Amino acid sequence: GWKRFNSLDIDLETPMGIKTSSTKEKWRNTGFYALGADYKWNDKWTVRAGLGYDMTVIRSAGYRTPRIPDGRRFWTSLGLSYNYKNMQFDFGYAHIFVHGGKAHGTVAGYEKAGHAPNIKYSSDANMLSLGVQYKF
Repeated sequence: GWKRFNSLDIDLETPMGIKTSSTKEKWRNTGFYALGADYKWNDKWTVRAGLGYDMTVIRSAGYRTPRIPDGRRFWTSLGLSYNYKNMQFDFGYAHIFVHGGKAHGTVAGYEKAGHAPNIKYSSDANMLSLGVQYKF
C-alpha cells in the first residue's frame, strides 16, 4: 500500500497563520525477497543465516528527498538458538546495507536559485535481538 503515499504535507503554525509545506513523494508498492536456512547442530544448538533484498519505494531520483532518503536494502543475518531444559534462548544479528540513491534538485529553495543539487545517499544499520522462550 505504499503507492497511497503521494505527498508529505506538514502544517506549520506561523505568526501569519497556518502554512502548509508539501513535498511530492509518489511512492510505489514494492517487494521484499529473502532466503534463509536453519542447521540443527545438536539437541542444544541451532544455527541460522539469511539474505534479503528490499526494493526502494522511491520511483526516481527526482522524488528522493533529504526528508526521506530511501534506497535499496540488502540484508545479511546470523542467529543462534540454545535449548536448556524447557527454555530456548535466541540470539540474532542483522546488518542492512542501504544503497541510497541519488536526488536531483529536491532540496527546497535551491531550485528557485538555479542551483539544483545532485546528492547521493548511503547508510547502513545493525540490529541485535535476544529472545527467550519457555515451553510448557
